[in-house]
Amino acid sequence: MKHTVQARLDVYMEAFEQIREKVGDDQIAAVLLQEIAKDNRMEQMRTERNGQPTSNLPATDKQLAYLHRLGVEVPNQLTKQEASELIDQATAKAAL
Repeated sequence: MKHTVQARLDVYMEAFEQIREKVGDDQIAAVLLQEIAKDNRMEQMRTERNGQPTSNLPATDKQLAYLHRLGVEVPNQLTKQEASELIDQATAKAAL
């Protein structure tokens, strides 16, 4: 366990150093590293979710309602997986 934590810390510190060299500011580098970590986690969650057998089921009413609130055009026969991906894309755009 200790080795795993150290290895992960080394990866993050190396990434931080590379970002800091590019932006020239510790605070900006820290924020960017945090966003990269979030993006990596979301990608991991998407990968895990895609393997679930429920991903081909129809989108839920809650997903469809949320997509409509986000102003997303909802295609016919949208699956849970597709709805989830559209929600991720729409919320990412809204965050910019």
